[in-house]
Amino acid sequence: MLPWLKVLVGGRLERFKSDNLNLRNGVTSAFKQTVFTPRLGTVFVLTRQVSLYGSYARSNKPNTAADVNGNVLDPERGTSYEAGVKVELLDGKLSATAALFHTTKQNVATTDPYNLDYSIAAGQVRSRGIDISVTGNITRAWRVVGGYAYADSEVTKDNRLTLGQRLPNTPRHSASLLNVYEVPDGALKGLGVGAGVTYVGGRIAGMATTAPYIRPYATVNLLAYYPLAENVKLQVNVNNLLDRKYAERGFGSNLYPGAPLSAVASITVGL
Repeated sequence: MLPWLKVLVGGRLERFKSDNLNLRNGVTSAFKQTVFTPRLGTVFVLTRQVSLYGSYARSNKPNTAADVNGNVLDPERGTSYEAGVKVELLDGKLSATAALFHTTKQNVATTDPYNLDYSIAAGQVRSRGIDISVTGNITRAWRVVGGYAYADSEVTKDNRLTLGQRLPNTPRHSASLLNVYEVPDGALKGLGVGAGVTYVGGRIAGMATTAPYIRPYATVNLLAYYPLAENVKLQVNVNNLLDRKYAERGFGSNLYPGAPLSAVASITVGL
């Protein structure tokens, strides 16, 4: 074995069967499929702190949406390539990853531009961009998790959809950052408090020219946790602290609102 090279080879065999009944017109449709999806990955270890990696994968995702005739759309099939670099910082306590990705998919379910209550399968769509993430500890007590993604997604082959049209609900820019401080010593040892921001860029709700534009939004979230006993932790999350009103996603001419200000308390028990 070469110490500077790691290889991952895998695959998945799936068998899928579905039956669909359209209650509007009584049409019944059935679909059955057996498919194998491969996966290949390589890692080149340049130094203890820096590694390069690449991956190739195929995917198969059954569609549940139906067209105007009541027929379930064929499964979504995809091919993806990714290449990136991973860097370990602060003696391995903090890691950063930057990756380029290129994905093509066929039969992606999207709104029928001629009938917004139904779906069609796009011939082929392409998504490519960059993904950057940082996770780990800045200090003994300060932990961060953050990321940024740029995705350029568009229709590349189709008989009905406009080539080059952006895909619904796919923002070009998205980012998030979470900071958590955990008391390392003293009477409050284990107490953690954190704050995070999530940003989602603007996007379209459907493929029709009348589909609404979904405005970008950002939400602020808080959290706090404390160990009540060994393997028992109390946690409180406050989501959408500023009670921002926003649309989380859209379908056709409909927009679905995001969750308002909420607080959730939970107790987890480890085994």
